[in-house]
Amino acid sequence: MRDQIIVRSQKEISLSFGEYEIQFVKPAAAEVELVSYTFAPARVVYLATRAYKGIYDVDIQYDGTYTLKSAFEDIQKTKLQTPLEIIHTLWLLKDVTRAFTHQLVRYRVGTAFIQESMRFLGMKKIFKVLVTHQAASDQPYTVIPDGFHRIEEPNLDLYCHGAVGAIRSYVDLLDRGVPSEDARGVLPTNIMTRLYFDCSLRTLQAIFPQRLCCQAQQGEWQPILIEMRKQMKEKMGNEIESLLRAPYEHGQDCGYRASFDRPCIWQKGE
Repeated sequence: MRDQIIVRSQKEISLSFGEYEIQFVKPAAAEVELVSYTFAPARVVYLATRAYKGIYDVDIQYDGTYTLKSAFEDIQKTKLQTPLEIIHTLWLLKDVTRAFTHQLVRYRVGTAFIQESMRFLGMKKIFKVLVTHQAASDQPYTVIPDGFHRIEEPNLDLYCHGAVGAIRSYVDLLDRGVPSEDARGVLPTNIMTRLYFDCSLRTLQAIFPQRLCCQAQQGEWQPILIEMRKQMKEKMGNEIESLLRAPYEHGQDCGYRASFDRPCIWQKGE
């Protein structure tokens, strides 16, 4: 992924800890690393899918009657998805927001998480905060009450002011000897954190249609998923990577048609 783009930074002083810095970063900001994965994943999917045809013999190679290509075509046509549950990946995600992790942990089946605890966050030399889309606008905000123009501070100024105030309060509480598990409550949601994330391929196949879609907040999920897919293609093969698509990439309906869903912005006629 690209180098982080810092849109604003501010240095502060703590009485107990000395100088520290608050950085505001725009998407894409996360670092994504595929740490480990099931050995020979395409072969595992092939063998497990072939078992549905009554073939239970790992010594039999691609014999021409039921090929690797056949298995991957079949696994996309059936509701029998256990072969994809057998494949696991372990990811290290750095500089993702707490908002992102709150959403990620909603995927509970076939997952495991070890996240940097805010309880033990303590004092940092650099606090990073993600700023996205309209909140990142540095254009003056115009208000027209009763027909009179009034120019107010840009969205970015307002956003940074709030986050800096929250982080200052956190550090001031630490200065007073308040434990970080008590002080952490004032920190902004978009402060950046780290975690290990283990999941099955089946779980990823559920995540991609939901979070690569325009229904998800733009700016954080999409770059992470695209980078995950890129690394899986490089390390696990084209067959595995090809299973991770959102409906819009196939020109299909996304399935979000409820009154509370956002209108699709990526398909014609929406």
